[in-house]
Amino acid sequence: MKSICRLPIYSIPCRLYGSLPKERPNVQRLKKLLFASLGMLFLAFGVIGAFLPIIPTVPFLLVAAACFARSSDRLHQWLLHIPMIGQVIRKWRQEGSITRRTKIVAITSLWVSVGFSCVFFSTSWLAICVAALSATGLTLYIASRPGASD
Repeated sequence: MKSICRLPIYSIPCRLYGSLPKERPNVQRLKKLLFASLGMLFLAFGVIGAFLPIIPTVPFLLVAAACFARSSDRLHQWLLHIPMIGQVIRKWRQEGSITRRTKIVAITSLWVSVGFSCVFFSTSWLAICVAALSATGLTLYIASRPGASD
């Protein structure tokens, strides 16, 4: 029996199995619900991070935007149209750039939170060195991104 379609691993005669099954609508709804829920969770983390210097804001907002893009166009557009948040996400998507003000705030809050953590919570020199090296790497990454107009 000659096979009409080829699958990556096996050659299955299409007359016996028909065409490849499409994802069931219930699975698609479940995926959309999962991505929307994750988007809301990451959005909540981003909002909390705007008020707490220990938690970063922008990475959570970028992940929330990616989750909303996969789940709901309405939620995605809503996030992009929030004045402060949408501008940051659009600049990052279009240019991979960060505004000067955002760089200054991000680097300053990063080092303040690392310093605070090292002084008040860390008793190990190894933990302090790991925190300092991580913060240095993140600072270099943020500083190396192209600057966007404010």
